Amino acid sequence: MTRKIEIDQLWEGSHFLSAEHIDLVKKEKLFIRVEDMATINSAIAESYWSRSPIIFILFDAFNMKQISGTVTQIDQGLRRVKLKTEDDCEWIRMDDIARIFR
Repeated sequence: MTRKIEIDQLWEGSHFLSAEHIDLVKKEKLFIRVEDMATINSAIAESYWSRSPIIFILFDAFNMKQISGTVTQIDQGLRRVKLKTEDDCEWIRMDDIARIFR
């Protein structure tokens, strides 16, 4: 994927993001972080200890992404969790999590 950063704009692949769009996404992430951090941490811990499935809604550059599985590892130093899905395992950054459903 090609990335080119210019003044007040960002090109990612064939998509253009204006500075306003980038700021809006950052503010939305910050708002969700403050509001739901305790709930997110609780759900991750519950999935880890009980090995119960969980659904993550993640921020993407252009939209939201959904992934489901069981939390198998928590890396507090790098702020990420390892999720075992049906096909594979995937590391998810805590900063990319928008919402969690149990």
